[in-house]
Amino acid sequence: SRTDPNVARDAPYKKMVRQICAASQIRFVIDLHGMWAKHKAGLELGTRNGESCPEQMALILKSLNESGFTKNSEEQLLRMRVDDQYSGNGSPTREPMVKFVSEALRIPAAQFEINAHNRIVARRQDAAEKDKSFRGHPQMITQTLRAFIKLVNALHGSFGDQ
Repeated sequence: SRTDPNVARDAPYKKMVRQICAASQIRFVIDLHGMWAKHKAGLELGTRNGESCPEQMALILKSLNESGFTKNSEEQLLRMRVDDQYSGNGSPTREPMVKFVSEALRIPAAQFEINAHNRIVARRQDAAEKDKSFRGHPQMITQTLRAFIKLVNALHGSFGDQ
C-alpha cells in the first residue's frame, strides 16, 4: 500500500490490524518506528499523554528504566523522551496507529521511536538515505533489543493469565 498508516484513517494496514485484533486475543499493541540518528534521544515513547495505555504506563516506564533508558540520562542513546515529538496524538488530518488502536479498537497501545544508532547495524545499499556508510552502535542495538524483550515479557506477565 502507498498509504501511510500513521496518517490515513482508511489505510489497508489499519484494516489488517483490525482483523488480526478481532481474530486474536491481542491485549497490547507495540507500534515500532525508527527515528533519525540526529535526534537527541535513543528512544521516544508515545502514549497520547498516557491515554493510550493508562494501566500499563508505570510498568512500561519501570521496565525501560531498568534497562537503562531514562529521561535524564547523560548518555544520549540511553535518553528517553516521553510524549514529546512523537506523542501519538495526531491531528484532525492525521490518525497515528496508537490513536487508532487505543480509540477505535479499545486496546492499549504505545508508539516507540528508536534512534537509528540503536537499531541499524549497517545501512542497506537500497536504503533511501544518501549516506550508505551509516553504522549503528552495536552495544546500544543489543541493549535496545534486550530492553524490548524485557518490556514484552513484563507486559505479558501483567495480564496475569499467562
